[in-house]
Amino acid sequence: MIAMFVTFYSYKGGVGRTLAVANVAYLLATHEEQPCRVLVWDFDLEAPGLQHVFKCNWRGERIGFVDFVHEYVTKARIPDIQDYIHPTDVQSVDILPAGSLTKRYSQKLEAIDWEEVYERRRGYDFINAVRSAIAEMGAEDGPPTYDYVLIDARTGYSDVGGICVQQLPDVVVLMFRLNDQNIRGSAEVYKTIQSYAAKREDRHIDVVPVISPAWPFGIAEAKKYVERAQKAFGGRRLLTITFEAALTYGEKIIARERERYPTGLRICDDYGRLAEEIRSLNEFDPLT
Repeated sequence: MIAMFVTFYSYKGGVGRTLAVANVAYLLATHEEQPCRVLVWDFDLEAPGLQHVFKCNWRGERIGFVDFVHEYVTKARIPDIQDYIHPTDVQSVDILPAGSLTKRYSQKLEAIDWEEVYERRRGYDFINAVRSAIAEMGAEDGPPTYDYVLIDARTGYSDVGGICVQQLPDVVVLMFRLNDQNIRGSAEVYKTIQSYAAKREDRHIDVVPVISPAWPFGIAEAKKYVERAQKAFGGRRLLTITFEAALTYGEKIIARERERYPTGLRICDDYGRLAEEIRSLNEFDPLT
């Protein structure tokens, strides 16, 4: 199966984006019929969170993507991306973390100017090379190392956000709340994705809009916002991630703990539907 790159993006914070990445990764990797090999990539470099949700079992040096980019920027060479990928506590899920959050991490992050990287250091080719290196890992001796690469992107408009929703993904999961700022901002990002893909004949980017968190819609005003969101995303079907109070007091892969809740959890069903939607868009996935 050819690796599919999926970016999880939100215009505003507070929508449970990182938890969605983690839970979908877990469900993909533990599927009963067709488990997948998954890489989670923390591209929210200013506020990384994936390495706290998953237990990152560091191999050797505690280095991640910021260290990788810093090496390229300061030494003008592309190191081996495999040296920056680490296993997690979930079998078949590896992580490309942002890095070890020390003072040195902050210094390296500050030294990375993405605009300068793209204008003067062939940033577009650099990111393409990283994408290809991940996609082709293990391909010489058999199937690629990963079936799915799930990217946790930074919020808002930014150079990093543009990389994550345009250059890297095959699919963008757009997560938003039902309010004016979220819908307007997400709609603008959706337009940029469409515009970018239209200019490149060899690229097609699917978009999966997700309302998160989805509260009980018991008031008439909610219908208006849902209709606005459907219109903003070209009539696409809207998925939902239900609000779950169990996640209020700590970030966890709740899909892994579902059996602890005898009545079941609706949010786990929601994560399952999102995972199924992503797989349905992958023509190379044996399950679909």
